[in-house]
Amino acid sequence: PRAPIKYTLTTPAATENSTITVWVTDTGTKYHAAGCSYLNQSAHSMSKKGALAAGYTPDTSGRCTPP
Repeated sequence: PRAPIKYTLTTPAATENSTITVWVTDTGTKYHAAGCSYLNQSAHSMSKKGALAAGYTPDTSGRCTPP
């Protein structure tokens, strides 16, 4: 008899979050797309995965459409 085959599935969204770049500010709680008018001089980039882990949530104001 053959041993059962084991599969490991990785969802695209899980791997994409670590390579997608979003923008946050030092004082905000939302992450933004590059060029969003809410971004100011304190804006800096980070991975979407890092932003989510730090407690940031996507900007849903309609000014930008973050990934």
